[in-house]
Amino acid sequence: MTLELKNVSKHYRKKLALNGFTYSFSSGIYALLGPNGAGKSTLMNIIAGVIEADKGSGIFLAGRSIGELGDDYRSHIGFMPQRNALIDSFSALRFMKYISGLKGLKNTDSEIAELMKKVELYGNRNEKCGGFSGGMKQRLMLAQAMLGSPDILILDEPTAGLDPRQRVIFRNMMREYSVNNTVIVSTHIVSDIEAQADNIIIMKAGEITASGTNSALLERYGCSELEELYLKLFGEKDDTE
Repeated sequence: MTLELKNVSKHYRKKLALNGFTYSFSSGIYALLGPNGAGKSTLMNIIAGVIEADKGSGIFLAGRSIGELGDDYRSHIGFMPQRNALIDSFSALRFMKYISGLKGLKNTDSEIAELMKKVELYGNRNEKCGGFSGGMKQRLMLAQAMLGSPDILILDEPTAGLDPRQRVIFRNMMREYSVNNTVIVSTHIVSDIEAQADNIIIMKAGEITASGTNSALLERYGCSELEELYLKLFGEKDDTE
């Protein structure tokens, strides 16, 4: 299922956060890379339907505008925001069932159990979210985003707080999921992008600076690795968004 963005812009009062972003996403993993203020999180929130783009922007799913699709558009989206939206007083299982209800899903008990096993939280399913470590919260937020097998999975800094082993599990899950779906991920852990992304979109000041496969970008800019390319384009590697 193709997601097409045409001339997507976003102003916050006088600040231009996204400037005429145009790109077409199909199945595979798309990595967003760029410094603070590049517009990555704004872009992800617009695609997820959390905020609206400026008038004149065009967003189309399988050729239909999101305005035409209305609420049905959100049924195709799974979103893991940068800041988790967990409810501390809920158990992990209750939170998953709560998200399932918000998505309008039914008969999800087996799916929830399978997802919690994949993110290694099944044994903690009856524990309250407020007592979880940062990495456990990230894994639960990933699980809720994948509920309902959305066509487009949007992940903002998903590996923050994960240990190396959990990052490998995450990368394997994303590779498997992306075979038939679109995964859009933003992360400052460059190795996660370099190893997994089918396409990399490098952004600065709300615009696309460069895009392509990892190998094509490295060849274009005469670099041996992605972090070297980042430094060449932006001067230094930042670690927050």
